[in-house]
Amino acid sequence: MVGLATQLRTVHAINAIEDGMSMRKASKAYDVDRSYIRRRLDCIPTKKEAAEARQALSKAHEELLANWATTQGNLGYSPPIHRFKAYAEAISKAAGCNIKLGKHWHTRYCTRFPSLKALRSRTIDFKRVNGASIANINVFFDRLDDPAIATIPPDYIYNADEFGVFVGLGDNSVVIGNAFRKIIYTKGPRNLEWVTIVQAINATGKATPPLIIFAGKFIQEQWFPTHLHEYYRNWHFTNSQKGWINQEIAVRWLKEVFIPYTKPEDPLQWRLLIIDGHNSHTTTEFMTACLLNRIYLVFLPSHASHVLQPCDLGPFSVIKRAYRRILMDVCTKRCQSYPGKLEFLETFAIAREEALTEKNIKAGFQATGIWPRNRQKPLNSRLVRDAERKDREKAQETIIQREKTPDFYNIFTLAPISTP
Repeated sequence: MVGLATQLRTVHAINAIEDGMSMRKASKAYDVDRSYIRRRLDCIPTKKEAAEARQALSKAHEELLANWATTQGNLGYSPPIHRFKAYAEAISKAAGCNIKLGKHWHTRYCTRFPSLKALRSRTIDFKRVNGASIANINVFFDRLDDPAIATIPPDYIYNADEFGVFVGLGDNSVVIGNAFRKIIYTKGPRNLEWVTIVQAINATGKATPPLIIFAGKFIQEQWFPTHLHEYYRNWHFTNSQKGWINQEIAVRWLKEVFIPYTKPEDPLQWRLLIIDGHNSHTTTEFMTACLLNRIYLVFLPSHASHVLQPCDLGPFSVIKRAYRRILMDVCTKRCQSYPGKLEFLETFAIAREEALTEKNIKAGFQATGIWPRNRQKPLNSRLVRDAERKDREKAQETIIQREKTPDFYNIFTLAPISTP
């Protein structure tokens, strides 16, 4: 393969020939073989240029994949080799060429892109990376300060999460009763059927339609009241055995809800999606869809959503409180103790409209310091400071216990005992 220096000297030699210098003198002056200069003048492609036509991906697609892998690696996710090949095959398929890559394709690919390299990964104990510690928060914000991420405008900075509610479980209410009693038992709604809601919000205060996950094998038409059609006209519904999210539902949400409703006007604009590290968010199909649609993923540190998750610090808590309060009022007025899907949809629609406001969404991003960017917000959180104080106290107790432990070896060494 001809090096970069040789190619630069060849360009100077060709320029000199065009200015009147003979090929022999130009070859000697710039130390380039005459046959190579002749091939370039005759527009005969080099081996590298000829090989590009036989590659599975075009040069532009290979550069796209390399830039994405570099940036996503800086954001905390470096794809394994088998997934990296799957991403490349997905790009080829999207371009109209369904090609199966060879076993050693990644080796040749890394040769063309020296910035990438196959590295051996090392597993870290989850106890060392969990928690909203100062170190983890700084790493998280360092990833947000990556040049490829820092230039993304707030309109395309999204946070998505799921939260669950019981179909029928209202708040305990305060009632007026006899003064000699300590508590009064009342009949309230009670239906412990679980429903999961997947919701995405962005830093400018906008929200995508929710995805509602019911528990069961099928979704029935009689669950949806016609008089609330305007509320859930753009909502999406699905089902799972227990009403929880899984890998298949996560991909469906990404393709049918998030990507269409957040599509930028500029097709070259990248989006940022901040999510937790649930296994449904790291599948090959999920990551491939993000790559093909120019979406960078930043994963929240484990057990840190209480200080870094805009959804949790903003609208989710408000929605849950409003849902329980409204459900209690609806069931009390109707004298109903076992609410069903109809009551859930009616109550959640009202609660969502009341709580999922631009003000609450922006407050969530501001409280986490993600937008406007301010890492001191989570670092100065009382929860973080208390956790750091407890860790220091625990470490100090460990040191004290070690100091109290007698060193029997030194005791016998210093003792005046002579051996025969």
